[in-house]
Amino acid sequence: MTIKLDKLGSITFPSAMMKQLGIEELDEIDIESDDNAIIIRKHIPTCIFCHSCENLHGIKGKWVCKTCIDRLHEAQNGEYLY
Repeated sequence: MTIKLDKLGSITFPSAMMKQLGIEELDEIDIESDDNAIIIRKHIPTCIFCHSCENLHGIKGKWVCKTCIDRLHEAQNGEYLY
């Protein structure tokens, strides 16, 4: 499939492709380059500490899993957790 960039360098994804990938309007996506290719995938949020994608809670724009929240809660002053 070939898609043209608009004047701002944006692309519009076909709705069938978005549906196939489980991407909805306003979803975040990850984009990266690899050699001569552009890789676009649906963004999957992960914990900023352990990178788990389960039991996440949003805290000031960051994701933290329940396990890490519990570890932080139990930590003593000056304790190195990771």
